[in-house]
Amino acid sequence: MNKIIIGLGILAIIAVGWMMFGSSTVEYVATVEDEVTQLENELVELEAMVAAGTLSPEEAAQAQEKIVSRINTINEAVASGQKTNLTDAQNAQLVDGLARLKQILINHQATLVAVDKAVMELPESERPTLKQGGKSNRNGIVAVVGDAINDIDNSVEDIIADIEDETIAEDVSDEYPDEEFDDTSSTTSDETTEETNDDTSSEDTSDSDGSDETTTDEELEVSTSSEATS
Repeated sequence: MNKIIIGLGILAIIAVGWMMFGSSTVEYVATVEDEVTQLENELVELEAMVAAGTLSPEEAAQAQEKIVSRINTINEAVASGQKTNLTDAQNAQLVDGLARLKQILINHQATLVAVDKAVMELPESERPTLKQGGKSNRNGIVAVVGDAINDIDNSVEDIIADIEDETIAEDVSDEYPDEEFDDTSSTTSDETTEETNDDTSSEDTSDSDGSDETTTDEELEVSTSSEATS
């Protein structure tokens, strides 16, 4: 009888332990998959609005903040998952989710650039400050996504290193996209202003040079005329 009671007690402890830790590890993986799916759907909607020319600067600013919020939620879930004892299968699922995230962001890069350009139409005081990875950024969503993808790549390397089954590790590594995200494709207001100033300066210099040449020619004509008279 005592053995039965002890056995039931052990089973209860195991069950409680799984509920506390096992369910949370599953939750981390599920959170990543769910957030990636929702982000993809939202980017598809944004793409349609950009194509139709109906995306307002205010909507673009809200989209920037929502995208960053989803990326932050995904990163937090991944970081929490790495602190637990995930199985090889769960680690592989995490890598798969991050691979989807990276590919989705790369596929919608043109949309992200369009979102940044729309936000630039707002007064500077109304443009959102985007906070990702402990950093604040006002250069637009493209710059934030570029940093986020670097973080994703680093997380994937760490997760793959934790996978004990070499076959699984090789499979997820081979399937992970190696494409790069161009985070220099978005133009900030400062860059635009600087280019404009440079162009203006060049024009001024050119006009000035032309004026000097004209004056010199007139002086030569006067000098020649004076010599002929004498």
